[in-house]
Amino acid sequence: MKVSLNSISNKKTANVQFEGYKPVKSDTGNREYEFNYVYDDSKKDCYLEVFLLDKDKNGNWFVTGQEDMFGNIKPLLNSNNEQEILLNKGRATKINLAKEFGLRPDQPDRKSVV
Repeated sequence: MKVSLNSISNKKTANVQFEGYKPVKSDTGNREYEFNYVYDDSKKDCYLEVFLLDKDKNGNWFVTGQEDMFGNIKPLLNSNNEQEILLNKGRATKINLAKEFGLRPDQPDRKSVV
């Protein structure tokens, strides 16, 4: 997770931003996303799950996809047929969402959320 603090002249914080991912270009020119999340790796692991979003008739976004036996929406499966990707400890994890999950950045009808 990246933290950005913008201070104004009287030393009060004007804006705090947390950025856990950003788009980057790979060495081959493909669009990848770089994920950075702070977590205590001595106690827990951090995983990435990807879901599809759709819009209702009022323009509100909602999670869509296959449901499990309890009615919860399941994350998309990646190229290894897994629902999650383990993020690297102490450094950024780069993931090509198009290659791993079959999500194109120009898909007009659906968006993805991570």
